[in-house]
Amino acid sequence: MKNEIFGDDNIPSETGWVELGVKVNNKTDVVVTRATIQGEEVDPADFPVVFALNNSDYTKEFSTYEDLLKEEKVELPVGNYIVSSHTPGTLTKKMDHPYYSGDENLTVSKDITSDATITCTMQNSRILLTYDNTFTSKFKTWTITIDDGTNNILKYTEADGTNLQAVYWLFEENCTTIKINISATTTSGATVTESRTITKPDDATTDSWIGGDALTITMAPGPDEETPTGISGIIIDISAFFETETNETVEVPVEGEDTETPTVPDEGEGDDTSAAPTLSGEYLNETVSYDKSSEDPFPEVSVEMTVPGKIEKVMIKATSSDPELAEILAGMHFMDEPDGVDLVTATNLEKLFTLPVKGDPSYRFTLGSLGGMLTVGQHTFTVKVIDQNSKEVTGTLSFDITKSSAN
Repeated sequence: MKNEIFGDDNIPSETGWVELGVKVNNKTDVVVTRATIQGEEVDPADFPVVFALNNSDYTKEFSTYEDLLKEEKVELPVGNYIVSSHTPGTLTKKMDHPYYSGDENLTVSKDITSDATITCTMQNSRILLTYDNTFTSKFKTWTITIDDGTNNILKYTEADGTNLQAVYWLFEENCTTIKINISATTTSGATVTESRTITKPDDATTDSWIGGDALTITMAPGPDEETPTGISGIIIDISAFFETETNETVEVPVEGEDTETPTVPDEGEGDDTSAAPTLSGEYLNETVSYDKSSEDPFPEVSVEMTVPGKIEKVMIKATSSDPELAEILAGMHFMDEPDGVDLVTATNLEKLFTLPVKGDPSYRFTLGSLGGMLTVGQHTFTVKVIDQNSKEVTGTLSFDITKSSAN
Protein backbone atom coordinates (compact mmCIF):
# COMPACT_ATOMS: atom_id res chain seq x y z
CA MET A 1 0.00 0.00 0.00
CA LYS A 2 2.85 2.39 0.82
CA ASN A 3 4.42 1.86 -2.62
CA GLU A 4 1.12 2.54 -4.30
CA ILE A 5 0.86 5.84 -2.45
CA PHE A 6 4.48 7.00 -2.56
CA GLY A 7 5.98 4.83 -5.34
CA ASP A 8 9.50 4.40 -3.87
CA ASP A 9 10.82 1.60 -1.62
CA ASN A 10 13.35 4.06 -0.14
CA ILE A 11 10.67 6.37 1.21
CA PRO A 12 9.82 5.86 4.91
CA SER A 13 6.53 4.09 5.59
CA GLU A 14 5.82 6.24 8.65
CA THR A 15 4.04 9.50 7.98
CA GLY A 16 3.23 12.79 9.64
CA TRP A 17 1.25 15.89 8.74
CA VAL A 18 1.97 19.48 7.89
CA GLU A 19 -0.17 22.58 8.18
CA LEU A 20 1.46 25.10 5.86
CA GLY A 21 1.11 28.84 5.59
CA VAL A 22 2.34 30.88 2.62
CA LYS A 23 2.69 34.64 3.02
CA VAL A 24 4.18 37.40 0.92
CA ASN A 25 6.54 40.07 2.21
CA ASN A 26 5.69 42.90 -0.17
CA LYS A 27 6.83 45.94 1.80
CA THR A 28 8.54 47.37 -1.28
CA ASP A 29 5.38 47.21 -3.36
CA VAL A 30 3.38 48.80 -0.56
CA VAL A 31 5.76 51.71 -0.07
CA VAL A 32 6.35 52.41 -3.76
CA THR A 33 2.75 52.10 -4.86
CA ARG A 34 1.42 54.38 -2.15
CA ALA A 35 2.79 57.31 -4.13
CA THR A 36 2.16 55.99 -7.62
CA ILE A 37 -0.38 53.29 -8.34
CA GLN A 38 -2.34 52.69 -5.12
CA GLY A 39 -0.87 49.31 -4.35
CA GLU A 40 -2.75 46.13 -3.56
CA GLU A 41 -1.85 43.17 -1.41
CA VAL A 42 -0.27 40.18 -3.18
CA ASP A 43 -2.43 37.06 -2.78
CA PRO A 44 -0.43 33.80 -2.74
CA ALA A 45 -3.53 31.70 -3.44
CA ASP A 46 -2.31 30.83 -6.95
CA PHE A 47 1.32 30.17 -5.93
CA PRO A 48 2.39 26.55 -6.62
CA VAL A 49 3.81 24.64 -3.61
CA VAL A 50 6.39 21.84 -3.71
CA PHE A 51 7.52 19.56 -0.85
CA ALA A 52 10.89 17.97 -1.71
CA LEU A 53 12.24 15.21 0.56
CA ASN A 54 15.98 15.60 1.13
CA ASN A 55 18.23 12.89 -0.37
CA SER A 56 15.32 11.47 -2.33
CA ASP A 57 13.47 11.95 -5.60
CA TYR A 58 10.19 12.13 -3.70
CA THR A 59 8.18 15.33 -4.09
CA LYS A 60 4.60 16.28 -3.37
CA GLU A 61 3.33 19.15 -5.45
CA PHE A 62 0.25 21.35 -5.43
CA SER A 63 -0.67 23.43 -8.44
CA THR A 64 -1.74 26.25 -6.13
CA TYR A 65 -1.64 27.09 -2.45
CA GLU A 66 -5.43 27.26 -2.64
CA ASP A 67 -5.50 23.56 -3.61
CA LEU A 68 -3.27 22.73 -0.65
CA LEU A 69 -5.63 24.53 1.75
CA LYS A 70 -8.49 22.29 0.61
CA GLU A 71 -6.69 19.35 2.30
CA GLU A 72 -6.45 21.23 5.59
CA LYS A 73 -3.25 19.35 6.39
CA VAL A 74 -0.82 17.48 4.16
CA GLU A 75 0.28 13.88 4.86
CA LEU A 76 3.96 13.21 4.08
CA PRO A 77 6.56 10.49 4.75
CA VAL A 78 8.71 11.37 7.77
CA GLY A 79 11.97 13.13 7.03
CA ASN A 80 13.55 16.50 6.30
CA TYR A 81 12.11 18.60 3.48
CA ILE A 82 12.56 21.80 1.60
CA VAL A 83 9.17 23.30 0.88
CA SER A 84 9.02 26.09 -1.68
CA SER A 85 6.49 28.39 -3.31
CA HIS A 86 6.59 31.19 -5.86
CA THR A 87 4.67 33.41 -8.24
CA PRO A 88 3.24 31.30 -11.10
CA GLY A 89 5.60 31.04 -14.05
CA THR A 90 9.36 31.44 -14.38
CA LEU A 91 11.49 34.33 -13.18
CA THR A 92 13.06 36.11 -16.17
CA LYS A 93 15.34 39.13 -16.59
CA LYS A 94 12.55 41.54 -17.53
CA MET A 95 8.91 41.18 -16.46
CA ASP A 96 5.78 43.32 -16.25
CA HIS A 97 4.96 42.17 -12.72
CA PRO A 98 6.79 41.40 -9.46
CA TYR A 99 7.98 37.85 -8.91
CA TYR A 100 7.99 36.40 -5.39
CA SER A 101 9.51 33.18 -4.12
CA GLY A 102 10.61 31.56 -0.88
CA ASP A 103 11.51 28.26 0.70
CA GLU A 104 11.69 26.79 4.17
CA ASN A 105 13.28 23.75 5.83
CA LEU A 106 10.73 21.40 7.35
CA THR A 107 10.90 18.25 9.47
CA VAL A 108 8.02 15.78 9.36
CA SER A 109 7.79 13.46 12.38
CA LYS A 110 5.77 10.30 12.84
CA ASP A 111 2.10 10.86 13.76
CA ILE A 112 2.76 14.55 14.53
CA THR A 113 1.26 17.62 12.86
CA SER A 114 3.91 20.24 12.18
CA ASP A 115 3.30 23.91 11.43
CA ALA A 116 5.40 25.75 8.85
CA THR A 117 5.23 29.07 7.03
CA ILE A 118 6.97 30.08 3.81
CA THR A 119 7.66 33.79 3.43
CA CYS A 120 7.94 34.71 -0.26
CA THR A 121 10.00 37.81 -1.00
CA MET A 122 10.31 39.86 -4.16
CA GLN A 123 13.13 38.59 -6.41
CA ASN A 124 13.09 41.34 -9.03
CA SER A 125 13.19 45.12 -8.67
CA ARG A 126 10.75 47.78 -9.78
CA ILE A 127 12.03 50.42 -12.23
CA LEU A 128 9.78 53.24 -13.38
CA LEU A 129 10.92 55.82 -15.93
CA THR A 130 8.87 59.02 -16.10
CA TYR A 131 9.15 62.32 -17.94
CA ASP A 132 8.61 65.88 -16.80
CA ASN A 133 5.60 67.39 -18.59
CA THR A 134 7.89 69.82 -20.45
CA PHE A 135 10.26 67.14 -21.74
CA THR A 136 8.56 66.54 -25.08
CA SER A 137 8.32 70.25 -25.76
CA LYS A 138 12.15 70.43 -25.72
CA PHE A 139 13.19 67.09 -27.22
CA LYS A 140 12.00 65.23 -30.32
CA THR A 141 14.10 62.05 -30.08
CA TRP A 142 16.02 60.31 -27.32
CA THR A 143 17.68 57.07 -26.28
CA ILE A 144 17.91 56.16 -22.59
CA THR A 145 19.76 53.12 -21.24
CA ILE A 146 19.80 51.67 -17.73
CA ASP A 147 22.73 49.31 -17.30
CA ASP A 148 23.55 47.01 -14.37
CA GLY A 149 26.77 45.81 -15.98
CA THR A 150 25.29 42.95 -18.01
CA ASN A 151 24.47 42.40 -21.66
CA ASN A 152 20.81 42.89 -20.78
CA ILE A 153 20.29 46.64 -20.83
CA LEU A 154 16.99 48.43 -20.35
CA LYS A 155 16.52 50.77 -23.29
CA TYR A 156 13.90 53.43 -23.96
CA THR A 157 13.36 55.71 -26.96
CA GLU A 158 10.75 58.27 -27.98
CA ALA A 159 8.96 55.43 -29.81
CA ASP A 160 7.99 53.95 -26.41
CA GLY A 161 6.00 57.07 -25.54
CA THR A 162 6.08 58.94 -22.25
CA ASN A 163 3.34 57.13 -20.32
CA LEU A 164 5.42 54.13 -19.31
CA GLN A 165 4.53 51.23 -17.07
CA ALA A 166 6.90 49.97 -14.41
CA VAL A 167 9.38 47.28 -15.41
CA TYR A 168 10.36 44.52 -12.98
CA TRP A 169 14.04 43.88 -13.52
CA LEU A 170 16.29 41.09 -12.25
CA PHE A 171 19.55 42.78 -11.33
CA GLU A 172 22.80 40.94 -11.94
CA GLU A 173 24.12 39.26 -8.78
CA ASN A 174 26.44 41.55 -6.77
CA CYS A 175 25.50 44.57 -8.88
CA THR A 176 26.58 47.63 -6.86
CA THR A 177 26.47 50.29 -9.57
CA ILE A 178 23.70 51.29 -11.97
CA LYS A 179 24.52 53.53 -14.93
CA ILE A 180 21.92 55.72 -16.61
CA ASN A 181 22.70 57.36 -19.95
CA ILE A 182 20.61 59.61 -22.17
CA SER A 183 21.30 61.04 -25.59
CA ALA A 184 18.54 63.35 -26.83
CA THR A 185 17.94 65.61 -29.81
CA THR A 186 16.25 68.93 -29.20
CA THR A 187 13.45 70.24 -31.40
CA SER A 188 16.05 72.47 -33.07
CA GLY A 189 18.32 69.51 -33.88
CA ALA A 190 20.98 69.87 -31.18
CA THR A 191 22.32 66.81 -29.34
CA VAL A 192 22.32 66.70 -25.55
CA THR A 193 23.84 63.92 -23.45
CA GLU A 194 23.88 63.19 -19.76
CA SER A 195 24.94 60.21 -17.64
CA ARG A 196 24.55 59.23 -14.00
CA THR A 197 26.03 56.51 -11.83
CA ILE A 198 24.08 55.50 -8.73
CA THR A 199 25.09 53.46 -5.72
CA LYS A 200 23.54 52.79 -2.35
CA PRO A 201 24.40 54.93 0.69
CA ASP A 202 26.14 53.66 3.80
CA ASP A 203 22.93 53.01 5.74
CA ALA A 204 21.67 50.42 3.23
CA THR A 205 21.67 46.85 4.49
CA THR A 206 23.65 45.74 1.42
CA ASP A 207 25.78 47.51 -1.19
CA SER A 208 24.21 45.44 -3.97
CA TRP A 209 20.97 46.17 -5.80
CA ILE A 210 18.71 43.23 -5.04
CA GLY A 211 15.14 41.99 -5.35
CA GLY A 212 12.66 44.27 -3.63
CA ASP A 213 14.61 47.45 -4.40
CA ALA A 214 12.83 50.10 -6.44
CA LEU A 215 13.89 53.06 -8.57
CA THR A 216 11.86 55.92 -9.98
CA ILE A 217 13.78 57.91 -12.61
CA THR A 218 12.44 61.21 -13.93
CA MET A 219 13.84 62.97 -17.00
CA ALA A 220 13.44 66.74 -17.35
CA PRO A 221 15.05 69.44 -19.49
CA GLY A 222 17.45 71.76 -17.74
CA PRO A 223 16.57 75.44 -17.27
CA ASP A 224 16.32 77.69 -20.32
CA GLU A 225 19.62 79.49 -20.72
CA GLU A 226 21.68 81.39 -23.25
CA THR A 227 23.36 78.30 -24.68
CA PRO A 228 23.55 77.11 -28.30
CA THR A 229 20.45 74.97 -27.65
CA GLY A 230 18.59 77.28 -25.28
CA ILE A 231 18.67 74.75 -22.43
CA SER A 232 21.30 73.65 -19.94
CA GLY A 233 21.33 69.90 -20.35
CA ILE A 234 19.02 67.25 -18.93
CA ILE A 235 18.04 66.81 -15.29
CA ILE A 236 17.90 63.19 -14.15
CA ASP A 237 16.02 62.97 -10.86
CA ILE A 238 16.25 59.64 -9.02
CA SER A 239 14.43 58.34 -5.96
CA ALA A 240 14.90 54.86 -4.58
CA PHE A 241 13.49 52.45 -2.06
CA PHE A 242 15.54 49.74 -0.43
CA GLU A 243 15.97 48.26 3.00
CA THR A 244 17.50 50.47 5.66
CA GLU A 245 17.04 50.51 9.42
CA THR A 246 13.84 52.48 8.89
CA ASN A 247 12.68 50.81 5.62
CA GLU A 248 11.90 54.11 3.96
CA THR A 249 12.25 55.80 0.61
CA VAL A 250 15.69 57.36 0.48
CA GLU A 251 17.69 59.52 -1.89
CA VAL A 252 20.60 57.72 -3.49
CA PRO A 253 23.99 59.35 -4.11
CA VAL A 254 24.34 60.24 -7.78
CA GLU A 255 27.65 60.81 -9.50
CA GLY A 256 27.78 63.57 -12.11
CA GLU A 257 24.78 65.58 -10.88
CA ASP A 258 26.04 68.91 -12.20
CA THR A 259 24.03 69.99 -15.22
CA GLU A 260 26.18 69.97 -18.31
CA THR A 261 26.01 72.28 -21.30
CA PRO A 262 24.76 70.44 -24.41
CA THR A 263 26.58 70.45 -27.70
CA VAL A 264 25.36 71.44 -31.12
CA PRO A 265 26.25 69.51 -34.32
CA ASP A 266 28.47 71.43 -36.74
CA GLU A 267 28.88 74.24 -34.26
CA GLY A 268 31.98 75.57 -36.04
CA GLU A 269 33.84 78.44 -34.48
CA GLY A 270 33.51 79.25 -30.80
CA ASP A 271 33.32 75.66 -29.53
CA ASP A 272 32.33 75.59 -25.87
CA THR A 273 35.06 73.67 -24.05
CA SER A 274 32.77 73.37 -21.03
CA ALA A 275 30.34 71.25 -23.04
CA ALA A 276 30.12 67.55 -22.26
CA PRO A 277 31.53 65.01 -24.71
CA THR A 278 29.08 63.32 -27.08
CA LEU A 279 28.91 60.01 -28.91
CA SER A 280 27.27 59.17 -32.22
CA GLY A 281 27.20 56.20 -34.57
CA GLU A 282 24.83 54.01 -36.56
CA TYR A 283 25.08 51.11 -34.11
CA LEU A 284 25.50 53.08 -30.87
CA ASN A 285 23.23 51.71 -28.12
CA GLU A 286 21.86 49.16 -30.60
CA THR A 287 22.36 45.40 -31.03
CA VAL A 288 24.13 44.20 -34.17
CA SER A 289 22.84 40.77 -35.27
CA TYR A 290 25.25 38.85 -37.50
CA ASP A 291 25.15 35.33 -38.90
CA LYS A 292 28.69 33.98 -39.38
CA SER A 293 27.33 31.53 -41.97
CA SER A 294 26.19 34.33 -44.23
CA GLU A 295 28.27 35.71 -47.05
CA ASP A 296 27.67 39.26 -45.87
CA PRO A 297 30.74 41.09 -44.55
CA PHE A 298 30.78 42.02 -40.90
CA PRO A 299 29.38 45.55 -40.62
CA GLU A 300 31.71 48.49 -40.14
CA VAL A 301 31.00 49.49 -36.57
CA SER A 302 32.34 52.78 -35.27
CA VAL A 303 31.60 55.50 -32.73
CA GLU A 304 32.33 59.16 -33.32
CA MET A 305 33.46 61.00 -30.18
CA THR A 306 33.23 64.78 -29.96
CA VAL A 307 35.11 66.09 -26.93
CA PRO A 308 35.09 69.91 -26.59
CA GLY A 309 36.83 69.61 -23.21
CA LYS A 310 39.66 67.53 -24.78
CA ILE A 311 40.22 63.81 -24.36
CA GLU A 312 41.53 62.54 -21.03
CA LYS A 313 40.53 58.87 -21.25
CA VAL A 314 38.71 56.59 -23.67
CA MET A 315 37.62 53.48 -21.78
CA ILE A 316 36.39 50.26 -23.45
CA LYS A 317 34.81 47.56 -21.25
CA ALA A 318 33.86 44.20 -22.77
CA THR A 319 31.56 41.38 -21.72
CA SER A 320 31.07 38.09 -23.54
CA SER A 321 28.94 34.97 -23.15
CA ASP A 322 31.79 32.91 -24.65
CA PRO A 323 34.28 31.97 -21.89
CA GLU A 324 37.15 31.46 -24.36
CA LEU A 325 36.67 34.85 -26.00
CA ALA A 326 36.22 36.43 -22.58
CA GLU A 327 39.61 35.02 -21.57
CA ILE A 328 41.22 36.56 -24.67
CA LEU A 329 39.59 39.92 -24.03
CA ALA A 330 40.61 39.77 -20.38
CA GLY A 331 44.22 39.28 -21.47
CA MET A 332 43.95 42.57 -23.36
CA HIS A 333 42.45 44.22 -20.23
CA PHE A 334 39.02 44.76 -21.79
CA MET A 335 37.49 42.99 -18.78
CA ASP A 336 39.29 45.04 -16.11
CA GLU A 337 37.09 46.59 -13.42
CA PRO A 338 35.46 48.99 -13.37
CA ASP A 339 35.65 50.39 -16.92
CA GLY A 340 37.99 48.13 -18.90
CA VAL A 341 41.04 49.40 -20.78
CA ASP A 342 42.04 53.02 -21.44
CA LEU A 343 42.86 53.28 -25.16
CA VAL A 344 44.82 56.48 -24.56
CA THR A 345 47.54 54.53 -22.75
CA ALA A 346 47.02 51.03 -24.23
CA THR A 347 49.99 50.99 -26.61
CA ASN A 348 49.74 47.19 -26.81
CA LEU A 349 46.50 47.58 -28.79
CA GLU A 350 47.84 49.81 -31.55
CA LYS A 351 47.71 46.89 -34.01
CA LEU A 352 43.95 46.59 -33.41
CA PHE A 353 42.97 50.26 -33.32
CA THR A 354 44.13 53.71 -34.20
CA LEU A 355 44.49 54.91 -30.63
CA PRO A 356 43.15 58.24 -29.33
CA VAL A 357 45.53 61.02 -28.34
CA LYS A 358 45.19 62.73 -24.98
CA GLY A 359 44.18 66.35 -25.49
CA ASP A 360 42.53 65.85 -28.89
CA PRO A 361 38.97 67.22 -29.34
CA SER A 362 37.65 64.16 -31.18
CA TYR A 363 38.26 60.48 -31.88
CA ARG A 364 36.67 57.77 -33.99
CA PHE A 365 36.62 54.36 -32.37
CA THR A 366 36.36 51.63 -35.02
CA LEU A 367 35.82 48.01 -34.02
CA GLY A 368 37.75 46.85 -37.09
CA SER A 369 39.38 43.43 -36.89
CA LEU A 370 38.02 42.92 -33.39
CA GLY A 371 34.62 42.40 -35.01
CA GLY A 372 35.97 39.38 -36.88
CA MET A 373 37.10 37.87 -33.57
CA LEU A 374 33.57 37.75 -32.16
CA THR A 375 32.32 34.21 -31.68
CA VAL A 376 28.79 32.82 -31.53
CA GLY A 377 27.08 34.37 -28.52
CA GLN A 378 26.34 37.77 -27.04
CA HIS A 379 29.02 40.42 -26.62
CA THR A 380 28.95 44.04 -25.48
CA PHE A 381 31.52 46.84 -25.58
CA THR A 382 30.80 49.77 -23.28
CA VAL A 383 32.47 52.95 -24.51
CA LYS A 384 33.17 55.75 -22.04
CA VAL A 385 34.83 59.07 -22.90
CA ILE A 386 36.15 61.28 -20.10
CA ASP A 387 37.32 64.80 -20.86
CA GLN A 388 39.86 66.96 -19.05
CA ASN A 389 37.06 68.61 -17.07
CA SER A 390 36.03 65.17 -15.71
CA LYS A 391 32.86 65.20 -17.80
CA GLU A 392 31.94 61.93 -19.41
CA VAL A 393 29.52 60.12 -21.65
CA THR A 394 28.86 56.40 -22.05
CA GLY A 395 27.38 54.27 -24.82
CA THR A 396 27.24 50.61 -25.78
CA LEU A 397 27.88 48.44 -28.83
CA SER A 398 26.09 45.10 -28.49
CA PHE A 399 26.41 42.04 -30.74
CA ASP A 400 24.31 38.91 -31.15
CA ILE A 401 26.42 36.48 -33.21
CA THR A 402 24.85 33.32 -34.61
CA LYS A 403 25.80 30.57 -37.04
CA SER A 404 22.78 29.16 -38.83
CA SER A 405 24.56 26.27 -40.54
CA ALA A 406 27.86 24.46 -40.46
CA ASN A 407 30.53 25.31 -43.03
